[in-house]
Amino acid sequence: MDRDQKPHHHGGQRADQEARPTSVTLSARSVTIAVVGLTVVGVATLIWRSQSPPLSPPLSLSPSQPATRQDPSHQELLEQAAARLEEGNFASAESLLDNVLRQDATNGTALLYAGQLASQRGDLAGALEAWQQIPDLPGKRGGTARFLEATVLLRQNAAYAAEQRLLKAADLNPMYLQPHERLLSLYVLQMRRAKTFEELARIQELRALSLDELI
Repeated sequence: MDRDQKPHHHGGQRADQEARPTSVTLSARSVTIAVVGLTVVGVATLIWRSQSPPLSPPLSLSPSQPATRQDPSHQELLEQAAARLEEGNFASAESLLDNVLRQDATNGTALLYAGQLASQRGDLAGALEAWQQIPDLPGKRGGTARFLEATVLLRQNAAYAAEQRLLKAADLNPMYLQPHERLLSLYVLQMRRAKTFEELARIQELRALSLDELI
């Protein structure tokens, strides 16, 4: 009887082990699986994200929580512009942002949103022009600008220039996850195995690798 129950006991133990969640660690096998999985879904993800970048900046840079201190009058206009964006009233939002930029042509928050609106209507040159006016510092806002520049460059099939912007964005803001995720998709598409390893490692430092990235 013990002999009959022993295989059953091991089978149950194996099932428990399979069901028990385990932490994800980087290995040659896991990266190979990740590359295969990302090759299937990463292409569509990269194309979809590149074709339609988010309307609001990927970082928490809403006018109510600006990266740098705003002039009170500018702050009020930016808050109104943010509200119009939420409502989908892009023409009104653009008018408010233009008002801010007429008074302060270097206002980084206004330039971020102005570039996003230009990108949304297909004016890629206008989007790049707005974002390129934003300096690297402070790092969070500069990193956002470099990331958004990269999304446009990817839409223009300028992969090398986009890669440089993504690397810069990650350097300016080490806790910024999105540049690493976009670099990972890019390196998978380019079949750059060593760089894929590097980006998976960096992503894992910022968050746990999801099962979708490994299967």
